[in-house]
Amino acid sequence: MHDFPKLVKYLPIIILLFFPGIIFAQDFNFEKLTTLDGLANNSVSGIMQDKRGFVWFSTHVGLNRYDGKDFRLFEYEPFNPNSLIDDFIKTMFYDSNKDFIWIGTKKGLSILDPVTENFLNISLNDQEAKSILDTEITAIEKDNQGNFWIGTSNGLVKINNEINDSLVFSSSKEKSFFIQDNRIKDIFCDSKDNLWISDYSGISLYKDGAFVRYFNYPGPDKENLDKNKFFCINKISEDILLIGSWGEGLILFNTVTKEYSIHNVGNNKITKIKYDNKGHIWVGTWDSGLYYFSNIESLKRNSYVKYLHDYDNEFSLSSNIVYSIFEDNSGRLWVGTDGNGVNKLNQIQKNFKHHFYIEKINEKNSEITSLLIDSTDHMWIGSTKNGVYIFDNENKEKAHFEHNPHDFSSISSNTVNSIVMDSMKNIWILTDLGVNKFNRKSNNFERYYFDGEKISKSRKNIDIQKNEFYSGKEDRDGKLWLGTSNGIYVWNVAKGITTHISKNLPKGKRLSDNTVSAIDIDTEGIIWIGTRNGLNSYHPISGNIDIYYHDYYDIHSLPDDNINTIYCDQAGNVWIGTGSGGVAVLDQKKKNFNSFTKKEELDHNTVVGLTEDQKGNIIVVTFAGISMITKKANIELSTVTSLTAQFGLTKVNLYGGIAKDKSSNIFVGSANVIYKLNTVFYYLNRENPEIVITDLTIADKSYLELFGKNIFAEEEIRLKWTNGHISFTYNAIDYSFAEGRKYKYILEGFDKYWTFPGERNYASYTAIPPGEYRFKVTGTNSSGVWSTNEASLKIIIIPPFYKTTVAYFIFALLLFAFFYGILMLVRSREVRRRLNDVSKLKDELLALNLVLEEQARIDILTGVHNRKHFNETFERLWAIYLRAKHNFSVLMIDIDYFKKFNDTYGHVAGDKAIKTVAEALLESVSRKTDSVFRYGGEEFVVLLIDTDMTGAYIVAERIRKKVLEKKIENGKIENGYGYVTVSIGVTSTNNTNPETQIQLLAMADENLYKAKESGRNTIV
Repeated sequence: MHDFPKLVKYLPIIILLFFPGIIFAQDFNFEKLTTLDGLANNSVSGIMQDKRGFVWFSTHVGLNRYDGKDFRLFEYEPFNPNSLIDDFIKTMFYDSNKDFIWIGTKKGLSILDPVTENFLNISLNDQEAKSILDTEITAIEKDNQGNFWIGTSNGLVKINNEINDSLVFSSSKEKSFFIQDNRIKDIFCDSKDNLWISDYSGISLYKDGAFVRYFNYPGPDKENLDKNKFFCINKISEDILLIGSWGEGLILFNTVTKEYSIHNVGNNKITKIKYDNKGHIWVGTWDSGLYYFSNIESLKRNSYVKYLHDYDNEFSLSSNIVYSIFEDNSGRLWVGTDGNGVNKLNQIQKNFKHHFYIEKINEKNSEITSLLIDSTDHMWIGSTKNGVYIFDNENKEKAHFEHNPHDFSSISSNTVNSIVMDSMKNIWILTDLGVNKFNRKSNNFERYYFDGEKISKSRKNIDIQKNEFYSGKEDRDGKLWLGTSNGIYVWNVAKGITTHISKNLPKGKRLSDNTVSAIDIDTEGIIWIGTRNGLNSYHPISGNIDIYYHDYYDIHSLPDDNINTIYCDQAGNVWIGTGSGGVAVLDQKKKNFNSFTKKEELDHNTVVGLTEDQKGNIIVVTFAGISMITKKANIELSTVTSLTAQFGLTKVNLYGGIAKDKSSNIFVGSANVIYKLNTVFYYLNRENPEIVITDLTIADKSYLELFGKNIFAEEEIRLKWTNGHISFTYNAIDYSFAEGRKYKYILEGFDKYWTFPGERNYASYTAIPPGEYRFKVTGTNSSGVWSTNEASLKIIIIPPFYKTTVAYFIFALLLFAFFYGILMLVRSREVRRRLNDVSKLKDELLALNLVLEEQARIDILTGVHNRKHFNETFERLWAIYLRAKHNFSVLMIDIDYFKKFNDTYGHVAGDKAIKTVAEALLESVSRKTDSVFRYGGEEFVVLLIDTDMTGAYIVAERIRKKVLEKKIENGKIENGYGYVTVSIGVTSTNNTNPETQIQLLAMADENLYKAKESGRNTIV
């Protein structure tokens, strides 16, 4: 074995010939996590995942736990012996058997128990081992026997699995076992229980109590001082190791035959190697980026993909210095860097690309209103202030056309509302001052103005106010249908004849409104016309027009009368994008609509664009993002998925322009920016996230603080009856995208229905009576797909002693003994006195019982009725309403910016504010029949008996003013009013005609949501 070539100084002579690496374009997108997101430090030395799904980052300034949304920091605390031993972490190892995290720092070794969040110090009998472990820890590994091997900058320590005894290896030749170089870099245990140790001068194999040396570097050669430091080891197969060196690149080593080959990678300074579950090889370097080899054969051919930092590409690798590489349970790769945070990448997205399509069009603050890709693949862009742009995508050339008041061949206005191409490939520009036909030969425009059935190329004697054009479409006969502020002009361009259709025509022939915002034609040739007040369908044969309106009491009516866009798909469905009602699709047979709104996971209810992808899915462009409707055979069962996060459009406002090219790329317009979205390879997140209850607070104290362990380690807890005010924090652990997760929860035994809080990941309960309950919560992943997992916690609220079975038994015995004594003295005067005493005692017990029963219905903090009493009252009122149609109103009230208030002023001030708001509510409700309830946290409900919507609004306004009069200061809160305010959602049975009490409550909740969207301190 010692005849194996081992002198590294001869390695350059025997390096195999290799072909130049193939460097492809970067086809992965990296999402960054830095200190701006909550990471402790941007130098990330290690990454791992525990059994609950949490990802852990070791950095140079502490340890982070990450759940896909929030970071939890663990750091050194000077006077806390249970804290991290040092903040500068070099390496870490997860012991899944005991659920412990071993952490190596510059000053020693710590072991974290994630349940208790305590760090343990290892107590060893061997004093020499203690002294070595007091230095810099560089590597941690566990062998097949459960022993731990700790590499340091001053030697190697083996810790037996009881963690009380150790064996020390160092370069001292006086010992029976020694390792040649104390500066350990990596330790790897293979399936045969061979231990491979890399250091600054070679590789050592430890087996059967002895070390065997490979690739030994003989001595301090100044010319090769920075070469041949062996940094990392990884297994490729049962007998093949891949070794990373500092100076000679990658070494592919057969541990059986002892044959090896050397492969250059970048500058050959290898810092990390990862062989993933799909057989791909990832190689991190120092200042030469990240390398990807598809398999071992591509490594041998030196065929790779290289990822480098690109200042002009926000989705490139954040740094060329790679510290750590990790593959999580779902196959996602994480890359830690030196000074530039963590890079997260999903290999399923390999073919997906996202980028800004063009730079800002103009410095003017202009919105893109219309997009068109013509037959020559040129893109036409219309804007609100800048006229028209034409882009030649192939040659990357740009032409710009603006209105020139002195040039009548220029475009008639810089406000472009729509661009239409007819069957003759003519381009028509629709503006707020007429129609323009583009002349390709002369690069100028012909202007057209309309007045009734009159067409003119001059504005003379034309009512210019009736020439604001919004939409256009060519029909099967070659006629242009032009939607304006004055109805529709149907223009036979060849014959120069127009027909004017407006709301002033006879019934059956007239439009619902003259402002025509959208036009499209379905597969049957029916022309669909969207206006600012209703939807119209024009039948070409009869000339008749059917009109569809919104009906508040009919859920299958049009959801909103304000129509922004119409799209007729290839299957014959008619899709309607509205101003505030989301998307509706027409059921042609039933002549009714099915709607998709934010409740169905649509990104926003203002729809500005619709189109269809290559799979027949409907792409919905909303004001706040892009959603996809996956059509089902039964259109009512179609599902909505948000694509906003994966397209990188979070917090981007989209204004209306939409176009699709021959490659199924979709282009959407924003303010001065166009986004190119590849819908062929977009990634729908189908991951099934783990659901974890991350915290439980009791009277504003965390479960960890009260009981010394995290709530996620518990399956059942017992609380005293005085601890009925609790709050849960939970999370769907999904690392695909940071946003988009939604939740539902229920406290079985207390709640009758599931609560859907949207993206809010906490729930609060007050005044929970004694009993057994189970809190359940589940959620969606970032694409809105509900997890099949749920987190569950059994909660037992222990009653006071006087309400226990034992107490009742004792009371019964006492009463029996008492009455027995009375019977024995029944004929004496004392009997009468005792009977009177018994009567008084019964009255006192009855009074006490009434007091206790009343206390169970009152919220302890505010003194108003609690959630349990609300559920009972609300159910009784609903039964009365169904039986006698005795109307009542519901006010849903929420304190504005309360979470920020709590974070700024503290929980004590928060409790005081809630009490003051409750006082304002009680002062505002004058009738004894009206009731105030604390619904949970900062939310209240008011039930108004025999009150219609008008009366309810009067009470709501009285409440809003009364809260302001209390002058609860919140001047430090951004966007606040200086004082605490409330938002109120109002609904009434006589106005809404609800089918169920859930629907009535949901209407009030929806109006509350609208009130908060309208700026808060308001009533809807």
